[in-house]
Amino acid sequence: AAAAAAAAATTDIEFFKVPTVQDVLFSFPIVMLAFLSHFNILSIQNTLNRPTRQRMKNVTGMAIIASCLIMYFFGLGGYLLYGSKIQGNVLLNIPIAKIPDEDMEEYWLFLLGRIGCGTT
Repeated sequence: AAAAAAAAATTDIEFFKVPTVQDVLFSFPIVMLAFLSHFNILSIQNTLNRPTRQRMKNVTGMAIIASCLIMYFFGLGGYLLYGSKIQGNVLLNIPIAKIPDEDMEEYWLFLLGRIGCGTT
């Protein structure tokens, strides 16, 4: 934990970055997939007791808001911890080998996170 705090103290945080064309082309398919996954709506509608249009709007809105908040706070936490040196997967920033003064529980927690990401 102390090593991560020391690494965070030396990282640069950019509050605004103008994206390059490569950044836009990389993120465009991800955003399009998020908006084109509408085929899941039918199975969600079938699970509602009374699938009215208003209830579907409420469920969809709550799901989008919850997803945005979860992803935002995970991304913000990773960025504040590692600054502009953050990698695409937060778990890649954590060293694989155990640091001598590191807590064993923290080590196993990150190891389980890596295993979970690798199996999904």
